[in-house]
Amino acid sequence: MLDDGGKSRLTPFTLERLYALVERSSAGGCDLILTSNLSPETFAARMPEVEAAVRSRLGGGVVVEVEGPDGRQLLPR
Repeated sequence: MLDDGGKSRLTPFTLERLYALVERSSAGGCDLILTSNLSPETFAARMPEVEAAVRSRLGGGVVVEVEGPDGRQLLPR
């Protein structure tokens, strides 16, 4: 599971690890649940060197869009 994908700055190391995770999942090595405020296309565009490959691999999955207020902001402070 990768939570808040696309929030942090991508260094060469994190780009390499993230691509390896997406590739492994695509090859059937593991299931991947990715949460992000970004669409799959925008998420892939953050990795220009491997954008087409990431877009293709994410395109084989299921996208579930969740709308509504941020539940964290509904909690009492």
